[in-house]
Amino acid sequence: MILMRLIAPGKRAFTLPEVALAIGVIALGLVGVFSILPFGLTAQKNNQEETIIRYEAQYWHEALLSDGLLLEDINERVDRVEVHDENASVTHTFINPLRSRPDPQNSAREIVRYEENGTVRTPYSYPASSLSLFKAKKYWSSDVQGWLLNPIDITGLSGSFALVRAINGPLFDRFYGAEPQNDVYHFPNRDFSAGYILQVQPENTSFGSEIRMTFYWPLFEEVMEKLEPKPTTTGGQINTIKSVIVDSMSPDSVIKFKTKSFTIKVPGKIHQALTEDKLTLQERRFMGEMRVLRPGERIDSDDPRLKGVFKDYYSFSHPYADDLGNPWVSPLQYRPRRMFNNGSSLIFKVKMPGGSWVNVLNNYPDKNKDPSFRPDRWAVQLPGELEIWARASYENILGPTSHSGMWLHSNGHPPVQIGWVGSNQFPFFGVLKYNGSDEGSYAVLGPGQLPYHLVNTSNLGPENNYRISFLGLDLKGLPQDWESVLRGYADTITDSDAVLLSRPKILTPRPNLVTDAGGYFVLARRLRVTTHRPATTDEKVFNGQGLALWDWVPDEDSVPRLWRVE
Repeated sequence: MILMRLIAPGKRAFTLPEVALAIGVIALGLVGVFSILPFGLTAQKNNQEETIIRYEAQYWHEALLSDGLLLEDINERVDRVEVHDENASVTHTFINPLRSRPDPQNSAREIVRYEENGTVRTPYSYPASSLSLFKAKKYWSSDVQGWLLNPIDITGLSGSFALVRAINGPLFDRFYGAEPQNDVYHFPNRDFSAGYILQVQPENTSFGSEIRMTFYWPLFEEVMEKLEPKPTTTGGQINTIKSVIVDSMSPDSVIKFKTKSFTIKVPGKIHQALTEDKLTLQERRFMGEMRVLRPGERIDSDDPRLKGVFKDYYSFSHPYADDLGNPWVSPLQYRPRRMFNNGSSLIFKVKMPGGSWVNVLNNYPDKNKDPSFRPDRWAVQLPGELEIWARASYENILGPTSHSGMWLHSNGHPPVQIGWVGSNQFPFFGVLKYNGSDEGSYAVLGPGQLPYHLVNTSNLGPENNYRISFLGLDLKGLPQDWESVLRGYADTITDSDAVLLSRPKILTPRPNLVTDAGGYFVLARRLRVTTHRPATTDEKVFNGQGLALWDWVPDEDSVPRLWRVE
């Protein structure tokens, strides 16, 4: 009765059947909407992933054409690179040295690569504190670019592969997604991730070169388990990236990748990059210091940059800085050096305030901040003291990063070449022989072959002064000047040129280092510093000398070479 009063006369409410019918109509519409919602979400997700991959493709487009530019991103993102040698039927897997993989057989060494011939997988490792491992870490990004550009006529049609962590994508995906070489999985059901596989297939064509890049994603747990089983996995077998890609193409495979391909076409050809094993010791020093220039930049024989970077060092005017690196002490201090040879050892002394002379190697308290010879390790791993020394004088700012490859000139004696400087700043000398039956061999010079042998070592006069210079003797034994050096570097050396140019055949061939542009020169190419290469002639000799503090150098003559796009 109460309800009847609430309804105005002549008005009617919805009946229960009508309400039920309306709900049914709405439900039918929602069913249609919900049925297409997954397709919309999937399309959105696919578009997002493809956008990310396109950004990655642009990144690699620039990286592969950068001629070994050191890119910090690659150090953090590329977990491994896989290069197949079709002729030798060997697959080389290079491991990111920054991730530290101790050798199970020797905890003092770290694995840097594997070689697999189909049945045997052999690890190769470096000593954990070696200069070679520091080099591998510093130049990993340059190495990655060079390995991925190995042409398919060497690698086979499949090209080379890299396991990469994406720089793009939502933070959620990058944190929870599958990440190369990470055993901590934050989210067990991760989807598109921070990881993908990059396949690179470079090829020279009649019009230049083509580089085809193919991206494979996502990296589900099944993929990562094949590529890198967790330590808790019993009997886990590490598979090559190529084998995982091939398995994914099988109809009954549980691994299904999404793929996207891009092709880079450039007019330049793909050529082998210039590495240290193609150069003499002096050429390596020159190209190492020219890292500050880009190919195509002008170099003159009287270029102040040459005379700055390769500024001669005079032992009698060695500047000294105080503990803060401040040279403007009053009065300005110089601590001269002298060289002595007692017949059994070479001795370098420094004159201390008050006039006393002390042995630089053993008795000089300020040696760590006041160098006379610059160690080779400095070219890769600069010590903190260098910042102090750099503030001491223009000589220290512009001086070379190390002294190997340069020449020591002494009073009345022929110059001798510095072959290597240890971390204790003591130099070792050597000579490359260019004729006779021992052509191409390298010999370390002992005290009896060095200046002042059996000369009165008590003489502290100016005749015991010395000078360090980039210029010394050419391979014919003639004095060098910058014009003759640059003209020699402008030559492309082939096997047939070796006799004519008195260049040891063991060091040929090599491309031109500079280009004669008519009246001046331009830098022709960059030196690609890498530890994954054959050892040079002098490095092989030093490896076998057992010298104290010598930084062992690997002799990897079977590894894939680095390549670049001209």
